[in-house]
Amino acid sequence: MLCAILLASCHKKPSTSEIRNEWKNPQITSVNKEPPHATLTVYANINEAQNSNKTRESPYHQVLNGQWKFHYTEKPSERPMDFYQVDYSMDEWDEIPVPSNWQLEGYGVPMYFNNGFPFRFLQKDTLQPPQVPEDFNPVGSYRTTFEVSENWAQRQVFIHFEGVQSAFYIWVNGHKVGYSEDSMTPAEFNITSYLKEGTNQLSVEVFQWSDGSYLEDQDFWRLSGIFRDVYLFSTPEVHIRDFFIQTALDQKYEDAILKVTAKVRNYEGSTVQGYSVEAYLSDHSGNFTGDPPIMSGSLESRRFDWYKPDGPEGVFNLEAGVVNPQKWSAEKPNLYRLILSLKDPHGEVLEAIPVSFGFREIESKGGKVLVNGVPVLFKGVNRHDFDPDHGRTVSYESMKQDVLLMKKFNINAVRTSHYPNHPKFYELCDQYGLYVVNEANLESAGHFFTFAHHLPEWRNACVERMANMVERDKNHPSVFSWSLGNEAGYGPNYAQMASYARNADPTRLVQYLDKRNERNPVTDIVNPMYPSINDLVNYAESGDMRPYIMCEYAHAMGNAVGNLKEYWDTIEKYPTLQGGFIWDWVDQGLRKTAPDGTEFYAYGGDFGDQPNDKNFCLNGIVFPDRSPYPKTYEVKKVYQYVKWQLTPAVGVISITNHYHFTDLNAFEISWTLLENGKPVKTETLSAIDLAPGKTKTLKLPLPELLPDRDYHLDLSCKLRENVLWAEKGYEVAKEQFTLQESSFKPTSSNKMSTLDYHETDQELAIFNEKISVKFDTRSGLIKALTYGKGEVIKEGEHKGPSLNVYRAPTDNDRNFYATWDQVDQWNLRGLDSLKPSLQAFDFKSNKGKIQVGTKILYQSRQISILHHCEYEIFGNGEIEMTHHITPDTELDILPRVGMIMTVSDQLKDLTWYGRGPHENYPDRKYSAHVGIYESTVTDQFIPYLRPQETGNKEDVRWLHLEGESSGMEIRAKNRVSFTAIPYEPKELVNALHPHELKPGNKTVLYVDHKQLGLGNSSCGPEALGQYHVTPGPVHYTFTLGPIKQNTE
Repeated sequence: MLCAILLASCHKKPSTSEIRNEWKNPQITSVNKEPPHATLTVYANINEAQNSNKTRESPYHQVLNGQWKFHYTEKPSERPMDFYQVDYSMDEWDEIPVPSNWQLEGYGVPMYFNNGFPFRFLQKDTLQPPQVPEDFNPVGSYRTTFEVSENWAQRQVFIHFEGVQSAFYIWVNGHKVGYSEDSMTPAEFNITSYLKEGTNQLSVEVFQWSDGSYLEDQDFWRLSGIFRDVYLFSTPEVHIRDFFIQTALDQKYEDAILKVTAKVRNYEGSTVQGYSVEAYLSDHSGNFTGDPPIMSGSLESRRFDWYKPDGPEGVFNLEAGVVNPQKWSAEKPNLYRLILSLKDPHGEVLEAIPVSFGFREIESKGGKVLVNGVPVLFKGVNRHDFDPDHGRTVSYESMKQDVLLMKKFNINAVRTSHYPNHPKFYELCDQYGLYVVNEANLESAGHFFTFAHHLPEWRNACVERMANMVERDKNHPSVFSWSLGNEAGYGPNYAQMASYARNADPTRLVQYLDKRNERNPVTDIVNPMYPSINDLVNYAESGDMRPYIMCEYAHAMGNAVGNLKEYWDTIEKYPTLQGGFIWDWVDQGLRKTAPDGTEFYAYGGDFGDQPNDKNFCLNGIVFPDRSPYPKTYEVKKVYQYVKWQLTPAVGVISITNHYHFTDLNAFEISWTLLENGKPVKTETLSAIDLAPGKTKTLKLPLPELLPDRDYHLDLSCKLRENVLWAEKGYEVAKEQFTLQESSFKPTSSNKMSTLDYHETDQELAIFNEKISVKFDTRSGLIKALTYGKGEVIKEGEHKGPSLNVYRAPTDNDRNFYATWDQVDQWNLRGLDSLKPSLQAFDFKSNKGKIQVGTKILYQSRQISILHHCEYEIFGNGEIEMTHHITPDTELDILPRVGMIMTVSDQLKDLTWYGRGPHENYPDRKYSAHVGIYESTVTDQFIPYLRPQETGNKEDVRWLHLEGESSGMEIRAKNRVSFTAIPYEPKELVNALHPHELKPGNKTVLYVDHKQLGLGNSSCGPEALGQYHVTPGPVHYTFTLGPIKQNTE
């Protein structure tokens, strides 16, 4: 029987209709909410706690997730004010899953907005903080019921909401319990006095926008509702409400002092004394360390009660030495388990609370962040809590998938942009090893940083958000730095936030970016956004002795992440530069179904949402379903921890271990020699003992290199044994060196068949039994090409090689912020619509070959480009094309210079000798090694969620396109880049989503002299100068012909 609960509830009367305006008042951020504390689960005794698992299977833990009754209205004035009354009828209400975002369950629409408070735009900027709209501010009313176990009698009962957006009220059995803001950290209420025996009624009222929304202007989908778990838990009348674990290492970073501060709360309402706290330490296998308990403390000499000055909470300070524990780091995430037990004056265990933690120390010394005394490079990404089907309701499986993928792609750090992530994510970071910058739920960029940082009425809201995060996550070894928030200006309120963090937790660093003063006084880490490489160098040479870690860089929107290697070449050169966090991890595309039933990933505007920022939510290095992009592999290569160098001595390489805590003997190192792209010798080396930061040279037994051959040396580093995040044999690092390059082999005219030709006033036909090619003498272009019986270019359907200097703009080309309006310049000058006119056409037969010369002038409003092409057609079917291209334009940069042609869609099988296997570009090819690769034309198209330039391959010697009855080869005199996809640039430009593209009866083949690099200018610097395509004379040669069996 719940006697104690029933007696308490007799004193409560159900609420009646009332005015509820807390959601409009920035000085009221909560009502009757419990103070924040560390994530915890209560067990009955030490044995239960020792055997607990990650699912919180405790008899004192009850999950309330499931189908709840739900009512939606668009105006607060139309919401059912008295729905919490126990006799209120919900017969016509719907049901909604909890947790969820109501926009993804059919109520309202998702809205993507970068920053700017969308409700202000809807009100035409008439609202000022803290005003929120009255005529459109959706409210969700939730109802459910629950029962509590009889085993919870004589105990306290709490309800815990892990995340609700953006503000909510709660009632139990018709009684108003409280109110809360801060969407991204827990809201917890003591509901003991509101419960009754049997079925209890829970009512929750959620506002989409509140005054707190002015502090939640993050770059994400604007979604609402109860989006994280809801659960009950029960505690004894005297309870360990909170605890903080600190581990101080000695000067040698060997032995440790384990400190625990436990806050014990008295809920009895009368004085108690004689309680004690004990701590039991075990490794993660469950083996206790030392003689349990390892430490204990009591308050025999003090009382803690409701009526005395020291109040209802007592603080227990426990301390013990631990000899040389295994240390925690991202590479070696060694975890221990501590069980805190509370005993009454008779020595009976009242509760036991387990927690996983790690022994590690974070410091800033000499301009470097140290982990356990070692300077660490942070190879990071920014991460939103995001699921393509469920929005910000993310599953444990999805979070685990994120962590495992990050580990596999050499990512060692995460910034929780721009709010505390789901609490389970931190447990995964602890377990698998990721460093975390934990960011407070605070951003006000949409109001130009003008209010939250300095107005006194916002101070409590700002500091409270910091406290909510720090207190929840203070026991996670993965968290090394607290961030005050993002893009919110700077002022005294934020100084208070920093002070709170430092006072509450002196073991970690504090950071914050004030965009007007990157080196602001409160930050321990200078953490700029999107600096150029020159900015990095300037800081490193400035003498500022604070670590420099970019909070955002390498904006990964669409086909992006150019010149990442150059960033890291610079970082590794200067000690104070310690890495950065790529923006960002995953494309925030929501899965949607088109009218024809096709599923696709939607972005801003696809739901009719206004205002919106279109596809600026698509900045991830992985797809929404976590499939990798080509750019993901570039990140993996640049972030790898093993580096090789080729020395002048033949067959001698140096190898450097860039891990911080891992010896290279944990890996298997092998090498492969490629001759003309084909492996000719492979060898696995004996285990290499090489400590972190050390280098050694290795002599490889390479065979003799033959003349007139290409030779490349591939090196590979793979896991020697299974680890938590990958299996034995997984490749963690690779490298390739060019040992020798062969020269171009010209076509021999010996033993060739003769050629015939036929000329009319409109065409020149050249043919024999191997080739038939037709030139249109009015345009100067090839209009038909057949090898044997197979049509390569079909007259009337396809077109031969013509000049192409345009590409479907990447998001970096489009440049969201228009600081480099390259696409506008391209289109303004007509680069996308050049008109050709034939200036000259001639031909002659010469020694078994036919030579054709054309001059075509391509013009638009402000551009003129002369293309002079010299064709040599040989009897074996080869057509050698030498291109002389002379631009006349005021443009500083061109997208590309090359040829485009369309050929039969039957030519769908692709083989090439060049960089691969994935898409690569001049400034993103470090991860794409030279080799011979096979694929299909269809697979060359990367379905960026807004279509754009895609599929390029660099440093290509030759390529083959084959079908069942025909085929063709392109062979470069030097090197070319190529793309073979089903689409021309204009098709990519006109499509807003990949599913809108419809392949035709063609394969589009691009053969380029050079293409513009990708850069980062969707939000950051443009492509580096060495990767520009500057207008100027270009000369290059390639040969088109039938496929040869010998491709050496």
